This record gives sequence, C-alpha cells and structure tokens, in this order.
Amino acid sequence: MSVPPNWRSDSAAVAGDGIVFAGRAETEYGDVLTPEVKRTLSALAHLDRDRCEVMAARLQRRAARARDGARVGFLDPDGLIPR
Repeated sequence: MSVPPNWRSDSAAVAGDGIVFAGRAETEYGDVLTPEVKRTLSALAHLDRDRCEVMAARLQRRAARARDGARVGFLDPDGLIPR
C-alpha cells in the first residue's frame, strides 16, 4: 500500500505489512495498536487500497469536469453501479 500523496514522509511510518501510522501514533497508542490489532488492520488493508482507487478516479472525473466546464450529470437509470 502506498502512502497517500498529501502525506509528508517525515510524518508517517510505514510498517513492513504496508500499514501507515501517522506521526507517533504507533508509539503513543501502543496499548491500542497491539499485534492482534495490527494483524487485523493488515488483513483489511486491501479494502483501503480499493477505496483509494475509487476516490482517485472520482477526483480525476471532478478535475475533468472543472477543466471542461461540464456540469455534474445524472447516472443512466438503467446503468449498473459497480461495487
């Protein structure tokens, strides 16, 4: 999992399993971020990857609409919404 582009590298630590802990969260919340919690977060990390991809696509569509001066449209009523 990659670090979000708006995060500064000096404000986040990336664990070996790809989980990002901002600032000193891992050390300051060690009582909460137990090894079991970290394993659980690692197992769920792929869901965040998917969310990041969906949001990146949304931001690209918004930027294209702004660039082209297009208005927000409605979805096709017979269309399929993935996920």
